[in-house]
Amino acid sequence: MGSNGHEKPEVTAVPRPAEWSKVPRLVSIVCPVYREEEGLADFAEGLIEVMRGLKLPFEVIFVEDDSPDASLEVIKKLHALYPVEVKALSLSRRFGHQASLGAGFHYARGDVVLFMDSDNQHPPSLVPVL
Repeated sequence: MGSNGHEKPEVTAVPRPAEWSKVPRLVSIVCPVYREEEGLADFAEGLIEVMRGLKLPFEVIFVEDDSPDASLEVIKKLHALYPVEVKALSLSRRFGHQASLGAGFHYARGDVVLFMDSDNQHPPSLVPVL
């Protein structure tokens, strides 16, 4: 019995579905971008390094949400450096974070899709945990 006089519920482990243990064919990482010009290149390079270290095929989809700074130009440069890995979506006007995520999810081709903020709020080192 628990300290409050009630019986503790029995805890059982849920078996992992077989699909969870399969290696993904492609990992898509969707990153909304708004006013990220300053740190975007560092974030992208760190993310690409982590993904290459995992030896998984991946794509990074930056969704630029009509940012007033040079974020789109930074994304274009990243795409020129990493044409296979870096993809870009540019929204026609400011739609907001959730719409950016939705747009990126719509275009993601991976059988695993991760969402990360491109301001390093989610550092690339978290990807293996995710």
